[in-house]
Amino acid sequence: MLETFMVLIVVVIILSIGIYFFYSSVIGGTKQTAKDICNMKVTDMLTVLTSMPEIQCSFQGATKVGCIDVVKMQAAIKTGILSKRLAKGCKKTITLEQFYPEPSGTESCTETHVMRNDFDNCVNWTLYKPKKLANPYGQIRAMPVSLYYPTLLEHRIGMVKLIVHS
Repeated sequence: MLETFMVLIVVVIILSIGIYFFYSSVIGGTKQTAKDICNMKVTDMLTVLTSMPEIQCSFQGATKVGCIDVVKMQAAIKTGILSKRLAKGCKKTITLEQFYPEPSGTESCTETHVMRNDFDNCVNWTLYKPKKLANPYGQIRAMPVSLYYPTLLEHRIGMVKLIVHS
């Protein structure tokens, strides 16, 4: 009777170890699949972002591909439309930086800069940033865009940066 009990304990221990390793490998595979799906969606999001009608350049109803109107974009940021559309999916931070001509300032662009036409003193806009962020670093994806400043009637060159946080 004691031998049967000891054999049962050994079998339960072996089964428990097997179940633990099986589920840990299944969970690890699921996490990797989630990361892969996130990376694919991020690539798509970069192309979709520049063609969003809320921020896309347009002239007499005709839209321009790869062009972002900064006044429309600031309005979309202020109303929260942009953050609602970009919040879906994995944790990411999306910024838009102007890099040519190089701005003289170092601060982030706000509604005040748009109202004053003071675009030379601001460097970037934060289009979306998650509220809770444990790790501020991550994989960076970027895409060049044309920035249209309708109040100045000029185009500048910018970069949409999307940082995927792990």
